[in-house]
Amino acid sequence: MGRITRNNNVSNLKTQYKNLSGVKHFQVYSLIDLYSRGNIFNINTLRYEINKILSSSSNQQQNQIDNYVNIIKKFLEPRKPRQKKQNEKIKELVANIEKKLKPKEKIKTYLVDALLFTTEGNVEKRPDFKKYGKSYWKLSVKYIQYTITIPTEFPSALIKQRITDAKEDDKEWKQIIDVMSEDEKFSTYYDLRRSYINAIYIGRVERIKNRRSSYNPLDENLRDASKQSIYYRYIETNVSMNADTFKEAIENNNYTQNECWLNSIYDL
Repeated sequence: MGRITRNNNVSNLKTQYKNLSGVKHFQVYSLIDLYSRGNIFNINTLRYEINKILSSSSNQQQNQIDNYVNIIKKFLEPRKPRQKKQNEKIKELVANIEKKLKPKEKIKTYLVDALLFTTEGNVEKRPDFKKYGKSYWKLSVKYIQYTITIPTEFPSALIKQRITDAKEDDKEWKQIIDVMSEDEKFSTYYDLRRSYINAIYIGRVERIKNRRSSYNPLDENLRDASKQSIYYRYIETNVSMNADTFKEAIENNNYTQNECWLNSIYDL
């Protein structure tokens, strides 16, 4: 069989079985991969083995894994068997299946307000705090907000604590840096100025709802329909340049007072 024909068959098979999910998707695509590499020579043989997987009536996960392993053993390097390498490959495939069988962890997203400190501040100015005989100065006047996405709860023991890179705080320091590094902005900044960042203080942690895409405050519906502006730190208010006063410039002119009450009268 020519390479072009085999590649076309692989493409058609992947399209045919693309809607499979979970373990069966992984198993079928593994067999197609063996066919692509020439371990399974005949496409009819491949279809037969795929049908055996898809028609399996066993409800026990271990039986499904055993059946799949037996199929793989028949075709993995059939011409020049290398038992050690074969066993390693089978072990890897089984591990991948078991990984897919595990329930998915629920991802949690947090907005974290943090202050960073250094020990190399202006010695002529009063330090923001002292700990373990060292002085620390803030690297920013205000809190900086980071978006942290992790599969666990945010460690409450790390909130509102002055955590330093001193030996005494070594455990907490490693933990908070690992957590904060989930934010790309923090990770990049920390990598660039690692030796200059010597302490961190987490002022506030807020859990936000689960979302498919990353959090972007500019995409959020933060406007308050009944008030002058919004109720959140990210401000996106339309300004009328023809108004006489600033109050009039930011007024929400589309708001109708007591609209619900009027609608109830109309409904009668």
